[in-house]
Amino acid sequence: MVADKELVRRKMDWVLTNQKQGRRILTGVEFGPEFSDGGFAVVFSGVLDNLQKVAVKVRHATGTRPDRSLFRELEHQRNLCRALKRYLGGMGMDDEMPVLTEMCLEFVPELNLTFLCMPLLGQDLFSTLSDRELYLMQDRKMSHSLAELLVHLITALAILHATGRFHGDLKPENVCRDHRDAAFPWKLIDFASTWDTAGTPLYTAPEHRCNGCVVAFTQKRDMWALGIMVWGLLCFEEPWHLARKSDKRFNKYVRSPRDFVDYHVGRGDDDLDAFLLGVLHPEPSKRLCISEVMGTAFARRAFGSYTSPSVKFKNLAEKLWNP
Repeated sequence: MVADKELVRRKMDWVLTNQKQGRRILTGVEFGPEFSDGGFAVVFSGVLDNLQKVAVKVRHATGTRPDRSLFRELEHQRNLCRALKRYLGGMGMDDEMPVLTEMCLEFVPELNLTFLCMPLLGQDLFSTLSDRELYLMQDRKMSHSLAELLVHLITALAILHATGRFHGDLKPENVCRDHRDAAFPWKLIDFASTWDTAGTPLYTAPEHRCNGCVVAFTQKRDMWALGIMVWGLLCFEEPWHLARKSDKRFNKYVRSPRDFVDYHVGRGDDDLDAFLLGVLHPEPSKRLCISEVMGTAFARRAFGSYTSPSVKFKNLAEKLWNP
């Protein structure tokens, strides 16, 4: 895997050099620097001819065909979108979606490289975390930005889980702001598939590795990641590095969850404490599911504090939050 990534980087250096001389490897795409290490692929920034910014996952193919992992990711995304459209169509929504749907796959046989392009919609949640004023909660009262984010994040997960799907790699970098969409201003991107067991360590639930074996993604793992995200939003730090026995802070949490939350969150907010303890329960069978999350006092406070400008979203949210 490491050797494949280094090979991708060497080939992309050649692509960028040729691009400076006016020769593009992909029509309509101008590549930028490496964006991030995407687990099983290397991610580069890019700009389309229409000035749309994109993230491009690049993976080396061993034969003369496109890399199967990126192809499966594209198929998984398309199947997911079809399921969501059927579900949302029955709920009175038209083309509005809580996920980013546009993706395209290109294979360049001369380089044995496969490219998966995904549009970038302004800022992701991670890039806004430095502005602490956005997500303040004082005297149990949530800021508008915090309430909006929580309601849309929980609603998006409720829609996903209602169709039998899951996200699998929920984290701030995979939640993007879309100012064009009044119904779903926050969208989920970059879903994990049933075959993708990598995940992001910080947001991965403790059951991800059981007796040294990687286990399948489940909807309860989305709940764990949601808890880590909310903790980071409100405390401006993560509770631990890894949900493993080797992590001392996680071990302290497992031994005495309520004391750990009281000490590190320290807000004296029983609703928030109950929410975090519910979604961050180490045992999946005792962890809250999405319908139970929507019934928590903390989530209900967010729902009561937020008014969407979209009538369609209001109607959808009323059906989901008050069935």
